[in-house]
Amino acid sequence: MRDIGATVDNSLAPLHGAQVTGSTAFAADVTRILTPSWQFVCHESDLPAPGTAMRFDFCGRSALVVRGADSAIGGFVNACRHRGSRLIDGDAATGLAYCIDGRIRCPAHGWIYDSVGALEYVPRENLYPALDRRVLALQRLAVSRVGGWVFVALATDAQLPAAAGGEWLAQCEPGRLQLLRRLAEPRVVSLDCNWRVVCADGLDLPLLGSHAAAVPIEPASLRATLAEEGVATTAQLLGVSTAWSAGGYLRQLAASPVTLSGRWECAFVWPNTWFEITADQWTITQALPLSPGRTQLREVSYGVPDASRRMRVARYLHRRLRRSHVATRVKRLERLQAGLASADVGPGPVASDEIGLAWFTLRLRVESSPG
Repeated sequence: MRDIGATVDNSLAPLHGAQVTGSTAFAADVTRILTPSWQFVCHESDLPAPGTAMRFDFCGRSALVVRGADSAIGGFVNACRHRGSRLIDGDAATGLAYCIDGRIRCPAHGWIYDSVGALEYVPRENLYPALDRRVLALQRLAVSRVGGWVFVALATDAQLPAAAGGEWLAQCEPGRLQLLRRLAEPRVVSLDCNWRVVCADGLDLPLLGSHAAAVPIEPASLRATLAEEGVATTAQLLGVSTAWSAGGYLRQLAASPVTLSGRWECAFVWPNTWFEITADQWTITQALPLSPGRTQLREVSYGVPDASRRMRVARYLHRRLRRSHVATRVKRLERLQAGLASADVGPGPVASDEIGLAWFTLRLRVESSPG
């Protein structure tokens, strides 16, 4: 990992022009920044038993992660070594799948791999001269498990999540993390915007203090800290709100015995993922790049199982808040993209308190430069 320096130069200009519209810059981002990074796939509870698996697609590549007979979780390129057929489709919404007997079967020609990627069976094997199963095992991908969260690296030179990623995730709520379960199917929203703009927007501290956070937070309480792998922010929830959904949500949490009921925490993990914590749930949001001007926002929430009326109402209202927040954010981001695409737009200044935005801009410059 390259050194981004101990301090952030707040005079750095944010993104503009070809950085967010050009196909050459996007291709460089995919090669130098995105595929060499760790990408969030799921929580360990999504893979509860041997043979359970998940498909994860990112930047034109497809990975599968599977829990083996020894409970270890392995990652592989989601393609058969015979003709390249995709091995696992998974559920259309979640990507989850189940491999019978813990084996991965190719739907095209019936080649069978075990849960550690070894080629076990080849139909008509005697008709393939000098076939060596050992060299035709599935292509392995690196997998990292941090505090119950599962990450996969689609390139071999990825570094372990660290600081605001690895350390923050491992240390935050260690007693609660193993109890988490997925609350609903992931929500995926597509928007006409470059992934860099999406991420920079989520690190704009003054914006977070006004209306960019999904839950109602107190702007004056917002604090941010920098680390090698991300930006961690914390804030207190508002005491009251006149908006119906926000007010109801706050009232439900005010009656909660959970210690974190009044706190909001969020960590942006380089290069494209946010982990948010409130009393009722963890929410993970990823910016998944599709093209220079197209991105998907994938959002999935996890929480400790709780069938009480108070928690059911709180989570329902939280979902309402997030849907409204995402709809507003998509409109804002698409307007940003449209303006940045103009040839008349140049770089603008960065305020001294916009440390997340400046850090992200500097990190992009360092990681995207050749060599």
